[in-house]
Amino acid sequence: MACTIDGENRWRYTGPRPSPYVEEHKALFTAIRKGEAISSGYHMARSTLVTIMGQLSCYTGQAVTWDQVTKSDFFYPPKPEDCRADMEPPTKPGPNGSYPVYIPGQTKLL
Repeated sequence: MACTIDGENRWRYTGPRPSPYVEEHKALFTAIRKGEAISSGYHMARSTLVTIMGQLSCYTGQAVTWDQVTKSDFFYPPKPEDCRADMEPPTKPGPNGSYPVYIPGQTKLL
């Protein structure tokens, strides 16, 4: 939120700082008035995958590349098509009431 870069080539953004929520609404209302669609699906899917890459990296203790994750068949179970109202949860707490924890460097996901 500070809009700065530290290091050898220090930089600070000094331009306008409009509210992202107001700007999003302006874009939405403009598109509606023009009869156009706004599709953020590509950006949302990409940012979600970047988040998953971060989780995988934390869980495994390894660097995860874009190429690895896009070619992987990894998924967080259960798959949506396997879900039903009466199913057991994929993870349950242990005897002490805590859920299992991934151990970086020992957990294999990809």
